[in-house]
Amino acid sequence: MGRFARNRVRGHTVRGLPPAAYGGFVLVFGVVLMVMGAERSYAFVAGVPGHVAVSDCHFESGGKRDGWACSGPFTADDGSVRIDRVHIRPLRYDRPNGAIRAKVARPSATLAWEPDPWLLLPAGGGLVLFMISAFGLWSTLRPDRGGPEFATP
Repeated sequence: MGRFARNRVRGHTVRGLPPAAYGGFVLVFGVVLMVMGAERSYAFVAGVPGHVAVSDCHFESGGKRDGWACSGPFTADDGSVRIDRVHIRPLRYDRPNGAIRAKVARPSATLAWEPDPWLLLPAGGGLVLFMISAFGLWSTLRPDRGGPEFATP
């Protein structure tokens, strides 16, 4: 076998770790991304649209993302939902004044999200990673059906 031939053989290690370990890591990472993006994705797709009347805003820096962190009451466009206080991170860099268009995932939500298609990225990316790693794990760990265990040169 050549120098890198062992990487193509099922059941052998890929640079020191079994292929299942790589697939398992990517699988867990995909699930974490899906969970992190679940509420924001649901709010974007099927949430309650409305407005947040900004009552308190302060600039946060040094975290994951510099920007304004605001809060205020949320009122649905059709008047069916009113939440006394929700938190929102506006996408614009200027200090928000007045009302911000937003969506909430449910009537008891504490977070509101501006309707932006980028909100689907964490959950969508997690789903893609989950599917790729699940297929990779399945194809690596499934038993051979009557074929040889090792590839022949």
